[in-house]
Amino acid sequence: MQEKDIISNRYLAVNERFAQICNNTLFGGKPLILPEKLVSLDRTEAYISSGKTKTSRRESPQASQLYRDILKIYDNRLLILMLGIENQTHITSLMPLRQLLYDALRYQKQREDIARVHRKRKDLKDEEFVSGFSREDRLVPILNLVVYWGTKPWDGPLRLHEILDIKSDLVEYRDKINDYRINLLDVGRMENLEDYHGELKALLGFVKYQADQQALGRFVAQNEALFSHVSQETTHAMAALGNARNLESYIQYEQNKEDMLMYGDVNEAIQGMMNDKRKEGQARGQRQKTHQVARNMYIRGFSAQDAAGLLDEPAERVEAWYQKWDQER
Repeated sequence: MQEKDIISNRYLAVNERFAQICNNTLFGGKPLILPEKLVSLDRTEAYISSGKTKTSRRESPQASQLYRDILKIYDNRLLILMLGIENQTHITSLMPLRQLLYDALRYQKQREDIARVHRKRKDLKDEEFVSGFSREDRLVPILNLVVYWGTKPWDGPLRLHEILDIKSDLVEYRDKINDYRINLLDVGRMENLEDYHGELKALLGFVKYQADQQALGRFVAQNEALFSHVSQETTHAMAALGNARNLESYIQYEQNKEDMLMYGDVNEAIQGMMNDKRKEGQARGQRQKTHQVARNMYIRGFSAQDAAGLLDEPAERVEAWYQKWDQER
């Protein structure tokens, strides 16, 4: 699980991929975010909590930290905002609360930074001096996106209200209870795959169709040029996030003279995987058929040695079957 998190975090931290994900999921495909205007930020969210230390039984303030997966700031002068991506390979019920906490801590950090500037300038008075925040000050908005790579459909909460115990007497007033919604990209169920391009599209499609060999074959065929020249970074992500650990064993990599990176033909690799799976399926079917025939011969009174000879199976294997069936009688 940790390996998948590391791979997905590093992969989507690349500005061009990060911008694609955000534009197609948060902004309806509009190219609002330009990759060259993205700057990575410290992912640490620090806060003070109370609790018992190892050396004392009394509760005392303790510094704690949370870590986002990816956090960037976008600034093209006309638009300034922070964007965060949280990669998930499993479903968690606390995602709305986690995102709420991340944002609250980051907004608080912004407020503290603003107050620090005012203290240095000594330009506030009265109530504004106390808060360190003037009426003209504004916080940079934060947008978060959860990218879910799991095979099961996401059925976890998408809103804070879904994990609150709202009693029947409060139901009609639930709109008065502050809610918090998360933005989710469920890769296995995404419907706008054609809005993506480049190797990110190849990765998303590979993960989306990983359990459907026919659909994967069609997707690869439709994007043959894209899959014929894929970087090792992307094939490594495909193998991990698409649960195809043996994918890279089918790829012959060659170094590109321009960027000095390693690339391979995933078309041939996927075809090789499919052929091997097909052969494995046929072999499995033949083994099941042989096992059933041996069972019928056992019922009819054939000895294990005779059955093994007629079926051209190792005598030890057939004898083990016979022993198991004897115990079941």
